[in-house]
Amino acid sequence: MLETLARQAKTASRTLALTSTQKKNECILRIAELLDANQKKVLDANQTDVQAAKSNGMAESLVDRLLLTPSRLTGIAADLRSVVNLPDPVGGVLWFAVDDTYSTVYVPVYCGVTAVPP
Repeated sequence: MLETLARQAKTASRTLALTSTQKKNECILRIAELLDANQKKVLDANQTDVQAAKSNGMAESLVDRLLLTPSRLTGIAADLRSVVNLPDPVGGVLWFAVDDTYSTVYVPVYCGVTAVPP
């Protein structure tokens, strides 16, 4: 399953790289709106996930990270709204330096992709 998700993320990244900043920002703002509008559904589904995690013996510290509350969900929506004010990181180089024997390039890292297929 993880490999399938990673492959899907890699495929989606190609489309995302060609999508305009304006369109990406519109989508991010729409996600924030949907989180606000569907808060009860999201929280109910999260409770199901939390109960399953507890039943499967997940450590309490991880269960707490999984747990959504109304204030956490509101915070996520607010954070999404603030993301649109940041520069678009897709395709950009964040920092570049050359030293005696190595060249170092820092590029943005996309949160949420935790595995990359070969």
